[in-house]
Formats: sequence, C-alpha cells, structure tokens
Amino acid sequence: MASDSEKSSTYDDVEEMNEGEAAAYNFKQTLFDRIQEIQATGSYATGNVLQSVPIPGICVDGGEPIAIPLSKEAAEDLAKKSDKAPFGKRRQTVVDETVRKTLQIGAERISFKNPQWNAFVNTLVQRVVEELGVPPAPKGPTVHAELYKNLLYPPGAMFKPHKDTEKDPRMFATLVICLPSEHTGGTVCLQHGDASIELPTAETSAFNYYYLAWYTDVTHEASHIKPVQTGYRWVLTYNLIMGDRKSCLSASTLDSQTENLVQALSSWEKLEYKPDFLLYPLDHQYTPRNLRLSSLKGFDYQRARCLADSCDRHGEFNLLLAQYNKSKTWDNDEGGEEDMTRRTYLDNVCSLEGFVLSNETVDVHKSTLLVPINYHDRDPDYRAGGEYMGNQHQEMEENYEDMVLVIVRTVCIDVPLFDSKNSPQIANKVMTHLLRSVNDNARATLQTILVRLWRVILDERIAAKEANDVYLGYVAVTSASLGDWPIFKEAQKNTRKAWDMGSWSALGGLIDLQDGSVDANDIYNCMVQCENLRLVYQFLTRFYNGFCSSNIRRKDPAKAEYWKQWYSDSLIRTLNGCKNCTGKDDAVTIKEIILDLDVKYTSSQQNEVDKAVMNLVDHFKDNKTFVNALTVELLLVLSKPDSARTDFLRRVFDVILEAAISTFDLELYYAYAYPVLFYQGYSDTLIRDFYSQALAHSEDSAFDLLRQFSSQASKASKDTVSKILLSVMKQLLPSVDTGSPEVQTCFQLLVEAYITQTVGKEPLKPEPEDWARPEEVHECWSGCERCPQLNAFVKDPKAKEETIAMSDSCQRHLKYYFKYLEFEKGNREGEVRITKTLRGWERGHEDWESKAKRVQEQLRDMPKELKEALGDKYDTLMALDLIRIDRSIAEEGGISQASDKTQPSTRPKRSREKDAQDTEPKRTSKRTRRGGAEVEG
Repeated sequence: MASDSEKSSTYDDVEEMNEGEAAAYNFKQTLFDRIQEIQATGSYATGNVLQSVPIPGICVDGGEPIAIPLSKEAAEDLAKKSDKAPFGKRRQTVVDETVRKTLQIGAERISFKNPQWNAFVNTLVQRVVEELGVPPAPKGPTVHAELYKNLLYPPGAMFKPHKDTEKDPRMFATLVICLPSEHTGGTVCLQHGDASIELPTAETSAFNYYYLAWYTDVTHEASHIKPVQTGYRWVLTYNLIMGDRKSCLSASTLDSQTENLVQALSSWEKLEYKPDFLLYPLDHQYTPRNLRLSSLKGFDYQRARCLADSCDRHGEFNLLLAQYNKSKTWDNDEGGEEDMTRRTYLDNVCSLEGFVLSNETVDVHKSTLLVPINYHDRDPDYRAGGEYMGNQHQEMEENYEDMVLVIVRTVCIDVPLFDSKNSPQIANKVMTHLLRSVNDNARATLQTILVRLWRVILDERIAAKEANDVYLGYVAVTSASLGDWPIFKEAQKNTRKAWDMGSWSALGGLIDLQDGSVDANDIYNCMVQCENLRLVYQFLTRFYNGFCSSNIRRKDPAKAEYWKQWYSDSLIRTLNGCKNCTGKDDAVTIKEIILDLDVKYTSSQQNEVDKAVMNLVDHFKDNKTFVNALTVELLLVLSKPDSARTDFLRRVFDVILEAAISTFDLELYYAYAYPVLFYQGYSDTLIRDFYSQALAHSEDSAFDLLRQFSSQASKASKDTVSKILLSVMKQLLPSVDTGSPEVQTCFQLLVEAYITQTVGKEPLKPEPEDWARPEEVHECWSGCERCPQLNAFVKDPKAKEETIAMSDSCQRHLKYYFKYLEFEKGNREGEVRITKTLRGWERGHEDWESKAKRVQEQLRDMPKELKEALGDKYDTLMALDLIRIDRSIAEEGGISQASDKTQPSTRPKRSREKDAQDTEPKRTSKRTRRGGAEVEG
C-alpha cells in the first residue's frame, strides 16, 4: 500500500481537476475505503510456548527414537545423518553456507513412533490458523500440515533474509515446532511490510516445545539478532496447506459489507469518465501459480470474497486476480538513469479459481490503482544486469511484483486480458486459450468470461465496421466449438466483409452442414459478401479442407461426397455470379481453380467447373489488366514440360488470345512476370512462348503480337526496358524472319528504345555564354536559408559568379550539396565568392560514356541474328549515333539526334518465300490455322 507522503504527492493536483475527473477521483477513494472496511482478526506471524506436548518418538531412517531433550552426543549423531541445507536462488537450488548454514533431513526419512503426535499437530494447526486470521471453514477444517524437513542448527548456524517458497500450489504458511534442545541465540526475526516481530526460542529450549508460524510471503531470518552461539537448535518444519473453500464470513457481516460495495459499484456506472478497470493491491505476496481466491490470506481473502460477491450481485462487473509489475531498465553507465525506461503492466491475469485467462502482458497506467503502491525502502523483487559485456556495462533491469485484485466492467472484460491495439490474432489467442480450458475443465466461470468477451466484440467495443470482421470470425469459431449457434449466427449477421482464412479452416472442422445447426446457404452468403473472387475461393477451399482434415478421423464416405458436391456447386455458383474480375489476383485464382487436383471431382463435376471457368474468362477478356495477368499465369504454367491439364489451359488461352495481343502491355508483363521469373526460377521464355502460341493460332496473330511488342517498347519505362527488352529480343530472334524488312523495322525500334531508355541522349556541353546549371539544383530539407538563394543562382543563365555572406557551418553545408561550384573567400570578412564550373557536365558526360560503352557491349553479345534483324541500321545503332551529338551541326548552333520512327510490319520466317514473291507487303486476307489447315477469310 501507499505511504501518506506518497498519497499526497500523487493526488496533490486534485484542485486542478475538472468536475468529471474530480468525481472519478472521489469514487476511487470511496471504493478503496469500502474495501478497507472489510476487517479480519489475526497476524501475519505467531509463536508461543507449547503445553502438554506428547513425546513424538522421532526416528531417522527407521532407527531408534531420539531421546528428548536432545543431548550433545545425540545432536552430533543427528548431524552426521544430516545434509547441508540448500536454498532456492531464482530457478536453481544451491548450497552456500554464507547464505544458509543449516543441516537438514527430508520428511521421507523421518517417522514418529508415538501415534498421538499427528493428532497433536492437527490440533496445533487449528490454533495457528486462528491466530493467523485464516477464516474458519463452514464445515470443518480445510487446512492441514505436511511435514517438510527436520532441521538442525549447530553453533554459528543461520539463514539470511528470505521468503519461504511455496512447495505446493495450495501452501500458504509455514509451521515450525522447536523441540527441546538447549541452545543460546537463534532468535527468529519476521518482517511484513513495515511491521516486524522477534520470536526467541532459546529461553525455554532446554525442556519446552515452542511453535512459530508465518505466512509464506513474510521475510524471516534465523540469527538476525543473535546467531546460535551454543548448543543445537532442533526443529521440525511443516507446510500449511489450504484446501478449497467457498465462504468464510458470517451471513450478516457479509451481506452488510456486500451491499456497501454494490452501492459503490453502482456509482462507477454513473461517472462521466468511467475507468475500464481498477486495481486493488493485496497485502500479501503470492506466487503466480498460487494466485487464487482459496489461497489468499487474512484480509486479502475476506476482501476478495466480499468484492467477488458484490460484483456478482451487481451483475456488470467481474473480479479477477493479476500480477502488477513495475519495471525499470537503463544502461549501467554514467548518465544511464537519465534515459531510464519505465513500464507498468499486468500479467498472469487469472480467474478467482486460479485459471490463467491470458498469457499476454498488458500495459496499464498507475492511475488504475485505487491507492499507490509504496516502493520506498523496498528492494526490487527481481534485478538483473550490470555486469561488464566486453568494454560496456550490461543493461540494468529492476522489477517490482505485486498481486492485485482487478475490478473490471463487464463491457470492458477484454481490456486487462489483451491490448486491443495489437493484432486481432492476440484476441483470438486469448479466446482459444479460454476455450481450451473450458473444454478441458468444463469450468462455468471461464465460459462466462468467454461469453462476455464475445459480447464485447459483437457490440463493436474493440473495433468497428469492417475492422471488426476478423474479431467476429474468431467469435464464430469459438462459439461453434461450444455449440452456441445463436452467438455464431449473430457473428455471421454482423459481418460486413470477410472473416480471416484461419477462421474458415477451423469452421470447416466444426460445422456439420447436414445436421441443421447452420444453414449451408447462410455459410455461403457469408463468404461471398466480400465480393472478391480470390477471397471467396480461398474461403471455400479453407472451409472444405477443414472438413476433409476432420473427416480423416470420422471416415464417413457419404458425408465426404456430400461436402464435395457442396464445394463444387458453391465454386460454380461463385464463378457464374462473379461481378468483378479485373486484377492479377483474379488471374491467379483462375489458374489455381484449373490446376486444383486435390479435389477429386467426378467427371460431371469437373466439366461443370471447367464450363464456369470458360464463361468467366470469356466475359472478362476485354479487361486489359485481367487479360494481361491471366496471359502471364497461363504462360508460366505452359512453360513447364510436366504441367497438368495443358489441353484445357490452351483452350482457355485461345479464348483470350486476340484480347491478350491487342491489349498487351509491356509494363504489366514486367510487373507480373519478372518477379516470378526472378525469384521462383522459371525459364525466361514467356515472350517466345506467347509468340509461339500466337503463331500456332494464326500467322496474323503472330504479326499483331510483334507489332504490339515494338510499339510498347517505345512507351515503356526505363526500368522495364532495361530489365527485359534484351531478353525479349533474344527470345524472338530464333522464331522470326530476320531478313524481312518488317521484322527489321520491328527490331530497329526495339534496339532504339533500349538505347534511348538505358543510356539517354548525350549531355550537351553548355554554350560559353550560358551559365544555367539546372541539373545541379539541390532540394534542401533542412530549412537552410542559403540553399534557395544558391538554387536561384545555379538556374540563372546569365550569372557566372555570386558573392554571398555566410558562416563557416553554412559554407560546409553548401559545399557538400553543391559540389560542382567553386567556393572562394570573398573580399570582405564572412563573404564567399561562388563560381560556376563545367565539372557537373564533365561528370555527367563521363557517366554517359560509361553507360554507352556498357550498352554497346551488351548489343555485341546478342545472338548473331541481330545483325541481320537490324538491317541497314546495324552500324549506326551499334555506334549509338541515335543518341550522340552531331558535332558538325552542333558547331553551327544546332543539335541533331538520329531518329527513324517507321512503324513496323512484321513477318515470321515461314512467310519469307511469300514475301519474296509479293511486291506489296500489305495483307489483303486474314489467315487462321486450325488443325493443320489454312483457311482464308
């Protein structure tokens, strides 16, 4: 809890709050006070001398009973039979006598000859739990003691400050019985929070028994004040184990306190600024695995029990348990704490029964605490780092861990479980975790929390509109898993676009389309409302595959046939009803449908699916983007020698061929095909294959395709041209008649486009009186005042030099960006004279020459057929005259670039003889090739 000074420092700005904030602050104070009013009797530790104790008859390893009081000889013999006691250090158990110097014998080696001893211990336990303030069980005792160890403290023995570890998830306290063995020193010191107590055992040790007990989160130390100086301190240690319990308060007390809390919770709902949840720090410490209502101690238990009943009675709140963490991270070097990272967060959020609800960590603000936690004069629960790592200090980390009650509004049940700003998959992870626990344990509480999570999502409290669809898919899956079909149908109804793929896969294994729980038509309508062919196909496939995976276990052939028919009918229905098929994804989908061999269609089903595919392709073949993408997809498949269904693929290609040629776009081809060719290892022969397909259809189609290539090349971007144009020419050269003038015109245009785009025109040297240097303009992002002034100077054709006043730092900045200008010291202090030079043009011309040389080498490396394909322009093109400056004209003041834009008319090799006979290359008839015969029309 918080100290008074911490409270005042935290809330000293109350006067600055507006009315709504002040009301929220006052509410938190009221709720905290109401919880604090729930009181219990008892202490965190207890101890006293025992009267009328039976002689236990302690035996080690089945030997003779040890005489009491313990003699020196018996103590030495007992010590020989004992082991050095280890202690827990983080996740390890170690022996270190500088921390713990004690001798131990495990419970499995200890037995009691006196049958009355265990009955005596049980009676003592009831006394201890009353003194510790453990509420009585309504139907007899639910606390029992389990022997843990026999401990012997010889002279000098001690145990430095520590907290007892919980050896059993239900362990809540430690009981120690000091047996008669005379000694001095060995006083036990116990501390909880700011309170401390000393329990001396030496004064009555010669002939009396003494008991001590404390909660496990109490820090204790043997010999903190005095070590064992003489004699032997001999004790038996027991773990106190708590059984499950339902209630501990009397009916009248509970009802009064519950009603007060219900009224406080009702005020919460009326606040203008409603917190989603609030945290109440518990007095005691608990391990995460022992965090449950039945393990809470003293006030913690009574307050949690009463608060839980109040939340249930109100109906709009839930009570959970969690670990509240405050962490600090910083570099362990000088000044490192100035950059310290602080974080407060929840983890290990669990139900009152102790079931973990979420494995996520959720950042929270300290204002969610009903009262601040006091970290002053307290060591962190976890500290790491600080060691040297090479020549650097390791990062330091400190963490404080406190257990809290989480009072959360039902409509915000998601907030302490996961961060809604993260992906919806985190929400699904939490719901799946809850579902698994419900199925494994049939826990009504977990199902209630899961149902409330569904309601938060259904009411769009996490996300709205289409953003909520993914969450709704997860609701559909988890509700179907529990057979909650009304919730499933509500999730279905609320969906605007689409659930994610994983949801459909899971649902395929959960839904039986034949049992009537869900209407199959509703399932289909939920899939297609996204109006996206690719998504619908993927939903159908995932849904069907989900069924197939589950049916492997069922082995129901009749059901398998029903589902296959439903799948094929739904797919045909989707293809026939498609209203939007315009992109690359749609083309990929068509290809996947054609090549899907996993679905073992009947002959009739396959024919119907193929028919629907052909109809869809024919309907959308005039869409340029779709048909270019589908062309690439079909060519990629047909380029593989082992491709399946090649006959049907060629039939589809025939349907789109004319449209594919007339709308062929080199840019789209590059965008679709190049990534596949580059990353997936396909042979880059698609253009050749396209030409071959066109030629197989008709020579006219091949002519049209070649013209389209050459026309597109001059329009394509530099990136497209540089990446694929040489490859296109290499592919086409073996298939065309390189001696045809029309073919030569085509290849001349292709080479011209390649040269122009990859090299560009030769930079023209500035005229002697033209001082404009537009290519040297620099776009400054730093807000420099001089850059705009210098840019204006650079663009001025009449200004050769300019003098500007500037600082040294400004001069360094300008020299870096305007590297082709000459900077000299001016006549006056602080002035710089700036002069334009030809260095920018010289550097640009060097780069141009380098690119030109590289392109010439690339063209020389092309197949020998290129020389014939370029005809009478071979020499001028190889010399790059197209982009070089005509020196003779340039000297007279004009610049000439070679440019011949004759439109191509192309012919394949097979038409060469006919061309030799024709005096006019124009076509007067259109030929198509069908079944090896030519038909004129």
